[in-house]
Amino acid sequence: MITEYERRARLNDLEPMRDRLLRVLHDAMEERPNRTDWIEYERDQMTAAVNHARFTRGLQAATADDIRTIEDTAVGHSDYAAKLALRCAELALGIRAAR
Repeated sequence: MITEYERRARLNDLEPMRDRLLRVLHDAMEERPNRTDWIEYERDQMTAAVNHARFTRGLQAATADDIRTIEDTAVGHSDYAAKLALRCAELALGIRAAR
C-alpha cells in the first residue's frame, strides 16, 4: 500500500512518463514498414521502457502479457497510441498494478 504522498508524487510524474512512452511507441511504430513482427516489436519496446522506469523505482518487472492486457484496452480507439502510452505510464509508475 502506498501513502497519499507517494500517490501524489506518482501522479505528478504521470504526464512526463506518458510523453516519454508515447515517443518510444511512435519510434517503434515507424519501424512497421520494415518488420513483419511489428506487433511483437512494439510490445517489446514498450515492455523494455516500462521496466526501465519500474526498476528505477524499485518496482517488480512487468511482463509482455501485462503490456498486451493494457494494449487490449486501447485497441480500436482513434487515440490508440495516447491511451496505450498513458496506461503504460501508470504501469511504469506503479499506479496500475502488474500482474
